[in-house]
Amino acid sequence: MNKKGLAYVDWIISLSLFIVTVLMIFAFLRPGIVPTFESKDLINIVEKNFLEENSWEMVSIPLAIKKIENRSYSVVLEHVDQISEWKFIGYTSTQDLDNLHLEITNTSSEISITCKVGYYNCKTEISSGSPSTPGIYAISIEKDVVSEDKVFELEGRCSLTGAPDSCDYTLGSKEIFKGLSERRIYLLVSELISYADLKEDWNFPDSRDFSIYLDYMNGTLIKATSPEFEPSNQANVFVKVISMSILESNGERKPAKVNIRVW
Repeated sequence: MNKKGLAYVDWIISLSLFIVTVLMIFAFLRPGIVPTFESKDLINIVEKNFLEENSWEMVSIPLAIKKIENRSYSVVLEHVDQISEWKFIGYTSTQDLDNLHLEITNTSSEISITCKVGYYNCKTEISSGSPSTPGIYAISIEKDVVSEDKVFELEGRCSLTGAPDSCDYTLGSKEIFKGLSERRIYLLVSELISYADLKEDWNFPDSRDFSIYLDYMNGTLIKATSPEFEPSNQANVFVKVISMSILESNGERKPAKVNIRVW
């Protein structure tokens, strides 16, 4: 009998078994392969999480006083205590409020504007062609502890109901200013939040490391967080510097930079 055909069958079977064996080896070994990470993606992970957790916002609300008839009336802005996660820290104005005979008092939850004693029909100045030009800017900032939504609940009202033109005002759109919170950053500096916890919370890969430094622009450089060791001389270190102001609790802003290193 001619056994040449059987040789071809044996060869095909052997090749098939070889291919199946190789595929099974790859299938079993692949889960153990360490994934590769792009350094720019790792920097983005650190930047996104750090800024979300260590920055806060300040809001400026423009207010034009059209008329306050006399001291019996007041324009009141109020943060509803049980709802709003913001507080007033003061107000600003480009106008001379003394000469306009306006008197302002404020607490963390309320700003009240009225006429000085003995004056009538008080209002902020109005520039030509712009009847709703703001004269006063109420300034609010986040409370120390807020929810993810940062609920902003603001109520404007006249303290006394009278004739339609006895108390009249206009609120404008709020402006938002974002900056770094020193209080939150110092929780990292004081190691109340550990580097290991940050890596886990931010889903940062165990095989890579990072550090974050805060540069005050006056020669002071503070380590916010880092591992207990520095990168080796052979490690490739990737750096990103972000310019962002520190927003203080009184609303003042001072320049700073965030230095992020990944290796």
